[in-house]
Amino acid sequence: MFTFNVIEKTTLFTCWIALFSVAAAHNQLQNHKTSKNAKPNFVYIIADDQDAATFNPELMPITAGWLSDGTNYTNFFAPVSVCCPSRVSFLRSQYAHNHNITDVVVPYGGWDTFESYGYNGKWLPSWLQEAGYQTYYTGKLMNGNNIMNAVTRPTAGFNGSDIFLDPYTYSYINTSISHNGGPPIKNTTYSTDIVRDIGLGYIDAAVQSDQPFFIGLAPIGPHSQSLPAPPLPYRFFPPVSAPRHATLFNNTLAPRGNSFNPDWPSGASWVRTLAQANETVIEWYDYWYQQRIRALQAVDEMVGAIFEKLASENLLNNTYVIYTADNGFSIAQHRRDPGKGTGYEEDIRVPFMVRGPGIEPGINEVTAHNVADISATIANVAGAEADYDIDGRVMPWGSANAKTRDIGTPTHHLSEYWGTTIGETKYTQGIIYPNNTYRTLRLIEDDNNWAYTVWCTGERELFNMKNDTTQMHNDLEGLGVAAQSKFFNSTLSQAARVASRLDGLALFLKTCKGADCRFAWKHLFPNGEVTTMKQALNTVYDQYFDRLPKIQFTSCDLGYFNAHELPYWSTNLAFFHDLDTPNITLPLYKRDPEAYAWLQCGS
Repeated sequence: MFTFNVIEKTTLFTCWIALFSVAAAHNQLQNHKTSKNAKPNFVYIIADDQDAATFNPELMPITAGWLSDGTNYTNFFAPVSVCCPSRVSFLRSQYAHNHNITDVVVPYGGWDTFESYGYNGKWLPSWLQEAGYQTYYTGKLMNGNNIMNAVTRPTAGFNGSDIFLDPYTYSYINTSISHNGGPPIKNTTYSTDIVRDIGLGYIDAAVQSDQPFFIGLAPIGPHSQSLPAPPLPYRFFPPVSAPRHATLFNNTLAPRGNSFNPDWPSGASWVRTLAQANETVIEWYDYWYQQRIRALQAVDEMVGAIFEKLASENLLNNTYVIYTADNGFSIAQHRRDPGKGTGYEEDIRVPFMVRGPGIEPGINEVTAHNVADISATIANVAGAEADYDIDGRVMPWGSANAKTRDIGTPTHHLSEYWGTTIGETKYTQGIIYPNNTYRTLRLIEDDNNWAYTVWCTGERELFNMKNDTTQMHNDLEGLGVAAQSKFFNSTLSQAARVASRLDGLALFLKTCKGADCRFAWKHLFPNGEVTTMKQALNTVYDQYFDRLPKIQFTSCDLGYFNAHELPYWSTNLAFFHDLDTPNITLPLYKRDPEAYAWLQCGS
């Protein structure tokens, strides 16, 4: 997967082993220590645009060493594959169709839109404060925190904050910061090192208090450098590393999987129209990748510094340390320019690893979770409450302390997107790719691992992720169910049978709210006949799923307009036993002609 010269590889491996030893020594040292706080602390580290593939010991040895005592969730996803909406899903523990922050700029996203909805102060840090926590945050919060509104629209809910401000958020060496809601302050220290140093200071402040704490650390690495460039709002450049890392990974190439710049078109919508990149472009892509992983080295060092500080303050035994990212990133997959914004794995699968009290070391490969679940779990463990019904599920590492909420069924995840997307290199500056509105459902169980996407163009994709991890073979290709039609036909193929189930599940999830989102199968099958995909694939349910109306978009909107995404879920669509015909299962159509007629119309 990676290509190193001998010196690079030997040095990295040696450092990795040494750092594992240091981490293990600290772990043993902390075993007999306790914190003065009864409630646990939280350190939340969120990288920017880091795909799951770049979260590995070879590229981030320090982080891997310290988190080796934690659980690695390998099926963790972004609810929206772009930063601002995904970050709001964390802060509010909601799907994007509920918080309706769907873009990075007004009118559909950004800080001003977030604040205008009344969300400022009604989010995780505020819940934690009410539960007795000191809360701190530094780095990037979301797009739209800028030098014009830093004072007029300051963030609420933090005891201490140092928020990066646009238009300099993505400048690695010329950052503008608002300290505790104050006016912009310029800082020319390397951006990730700023986050590190401020974070260490927060720990110093927190230990002076008898209260438990939450500290959010949000470096911009490995996001592309982005600077104002009229007439474009911004122009993208490769990420910038700290000078100390500038010569690393000189021979490392972007991963060459089956979907890397393929010989034939793949994907759907605008993706399928892309031309194959030539060697000159691919060389630029490799350089872009090198800069991404060089920028990650300062993030890796920051994680180590935070762990060292927690260890020195006797806090490791009572602190959960979380590492994740807001969305993924792709380079040349399906011929795409470096960037994000689609429902393919590179864009939505992100790292998630947590270490803390009661967490067993290992890998969780079965359950599927998303960014909204993080805040739900933190709140649950901290004994904090939102003043609305949140969508997120309590993850297994926090379920032992569950008091008021059920965990739900952690086997499905819905990624959503509305609008357009862009490429980020010099070869695509200014190009906007339209028709990028879609819903992607990921379902993961022991026997089933599927990715199903409905595009606003009417196209549908189904990938069996057990044997097609690069998503190059759409199982619906060439079938009638791939076109815009109202219903499925399970007699066409096994793929059609699978798609009918996934479409039905997504039909419910696309407008779900609160606790309902955690129990999708229960709403399709109120009597409990089906709780897994394996059960749903029983042929006895073919007629039910085939006759459910399919998800359809009436237009490719730039924002979320639910009237343009039909049909709406209704309890009349749920499955019921027909009590007059034992051993035969039928939907409610027989008893409710109006529901049957409505279903036939598919609207």
